[in-house]
Amino acid sequence: MKIQFQYGTGVLTLPKENTVKNLSSAEMSDLKFLLFLAEDPDSFDINGAAKALDLTEEEIVSAIAFWEKAGVISIGNAPVRRASKAKREIASVLSKEKMLTKNELPEYSGEELASVLKSTPSLSSLISACQQILGKILTVPETRIIVGLYDFLHLEDEYILSLCSWCQSKNKTSLRYIEKTALALVDKGISTPDELNKYFKELEEYKSIENQCRRLFGMGTRALTSPEAKAFDQWINEYKIPFELIEYAYELTVSNTQKPSVPYAAKIIDSWHDMKISTVDEAKAVGKSKKDLSHDSSFDISEFSKAALLGSDK
Repeated sequence: MKIQFQYGTGVLTLPKENTVKNLSSAEMSDLKFLLFLAEDPDSFDINGAAKALDLTEEEIVSAIAFWEKAGVISIGNAPVRRASKAKREIASVLSKEKMLTKNELPEYSGEELASVLKSTPSLSSLISACQQILGKILTVPETRIIVGLYDFLHLEDEYILSLCSWCQSKNKTSLRYIEKTALALVDKGISTPDELNKYFKELEEYKSIENQCRRLFGMGTRALTSPEAKAFDQWINEYKIPFELIEYAYELTVSNTQKPSVPYAAKIIDSWHDMKISTVDEAKAVGKSKKDLSHDSSFDISEFSKAALLGSDK
């Protein structure tokens, strides 16, 4: 198949060799940044780039660090007073960049990589297993990441393989993504195979209940609003209530407002949580309190709470 570019009124120029060589390990944010930079590198502005690309400033700084390390761009060592606007912006966040690199694996030289592989024969089998899971032959930079997970973070083979399997199941086979995920997990104190498997299980359970909530409230696949995401996280992770109770709150919500409403359901669930109600039967028992809520068709939350408290005294 022959595909041709339609150049229009201009072209973007990029260094070929190092760009192509690092495409497989680049994140989407890295690629977006590089194309944006190629349009007009002399007037580059970190804040402006972040807004234009819908990225955070930290992601822009991380992309700068990635492409500089790859040899595609250079920041330069000129004094700040003589630097271009772009260089002054980068200099102003250089401390952030250094903080980011502290959260990266060390850059093994060819000699160091060969030494670690020679002193740890089992690493070859681990790398082969990772290649099979991810469905690709690892490049030297990607191999360095696997070695870093094992040699620098001291993660067990089972941990690394489980992590690769989980990332592959999410169609995230970039070794840089796996590296960042591993660093984030270790930072949370998740550093053994058992802890990792427990974390993945809890994550899958959360996603399962979240999907049920999405279907229940008719959200489809759209992004959650901040209040919706906060409510779901609170119900599932903090309150740890069963889905059946969320479903009952939904039924009460629709019955009294004629529409699905997460904020309204959240108020009901908050009141149950305050009364330590954790099952549908307990919630229904509270509803049969001395004060009959059916007299008020608008279903006032404060009145519900008062009546619920009365019911809980039985």
